[in-house]
Amino acid sequence: MPTGPKKVPLKSKTFAAPKKGEHYGQLHQRLRRLLLEKFPLCQYAFEGVCEGFSVEADHQRYPATRLEDYVACCSACHRHRHRG
Repeated sequence: MPTGPKKVPLKSKTFAAPKKGEHYGQLHQRLRRLLLEKFPLCQYAFEGVCEGFSVEADHQRYPATRLEDYVACCSACHRHRHRG
């Protein structure tokens, strides 16, 4: 009996996001470009915060290797989501 696709834990401890000032690799840049083309409007759209157009690719898991590992969002919603 198939159990479906393997679940990948969010924010895996094996891989960490690049530190501030470091750059993501070519795969991330390509996926980011494709994501923003596919979702030009912010997918979060937090009420009272959203700026409307997507300009960032927010990681849902690390390492991100496919479009489903990201959410396209505006800068304001990205900051709002990660606000402590």
